[in-house]
Amino acid sequence: MKKKLWAVLLTGAMVAAALAGCGSASEPAPAETTETPAAEVEE
Repeated sequence: MKKKLWAVLLTGAMVAAALAGCGSASEPAPAETTETPAAEVEE
């Protein structure tokens, strides 16, 4: 009985981790940065 309980708990944890890790992101990563290089900054 204990082995079945552990198997169910670990399977649930693996499924939750897979869904959290492989889920689609709500905000896409920015394609480009908008920072200017230090050489072009006027002081």
